[in-house]
Amino acid sequence: MKRVCINVAVARGSGIPKGTIVSQATSMRKRHRFDSRMTRIVLLISFLFFFGRFVYSSVGAWYHLQDKAQLPQVSQTIDPSAQR
Repeated sequence: MKRVCINVAVARGSGIPKGTIVSQATSMRKRHRFDSRMTRIVLLISFLFFFGRFVYSSVGAWYHLQDKAQLPQVSQTIDPSAQR
């Protein structure tokens, strides 16, 4: 019984134009380019969230300090002669 390879042209490297074969290195390069682009997008979105939270907390802290400055200061004085 004779075994026949179905992909004879691919196995021998003949019969298929060179432009139609995508090597593994080319597909890895494309995937790497896609991964780096997605990484940049994720980092940009994360930075925008971080910056937004910073601005939000800064505005809240500013209003908190303004409210605290407007409150009257309550102070207690202790009379040493009244303690006994």
